[in-house]
Amino acid sequence: MMRKSILEQYDDIKREYEDTERRIQHNLKELEKFDNKYLVQDSVNGGMGGTQHFKIEGFPYPEYQEKKTLLLKRQFRLENLKQKLDIALDEVEVYIDTIEDSRKRLIMRLRYVDNKEWSEVAKSLGPGNTADAVRMEITRFLERVKDE
Repeated sequence: MMRKSILEQYDDIKREYEDTERRIQHNLKELEKFDNKYLVQDSVNGGMGGTQHFKIEGFPYPEYQEKKTLLLKRQFRLENLKQKLDIALDEVEVYIDTIEDSRKRLIMRLRYVDNKEWSEVAKSLGPGNTADAVRMEITRFLERVKDE
């Protein structure tokens, strides 16, 4: 069965989504630098046999367009990842609903759907539960059902 792979794929898509969001934020910060006051300067030699020096300045349209295009591509990628994430979450929830053991369903929802750390999952389960024990319980469960 591909039960464990459903959970792993969902986690991977979440990480990819977060990474793409981070990259978009970086692009937005870079584009903020390109306000109307942003100019690039250069000096050139010319006229009279190259003995005159000229200072030129202007807005760097090619660089701006490149960054703007990259931002749009990343925003499009983020939308696609959002759709994949929704589909993967639905698969995770369907899989969790097939688990007969109520405790394991709860642990799986807290961990994979609610994105809680193992320590938070253990705390939600009440006294006597540790992060390592809960994690190992699910790890063993997933290994066992993989062999079925």
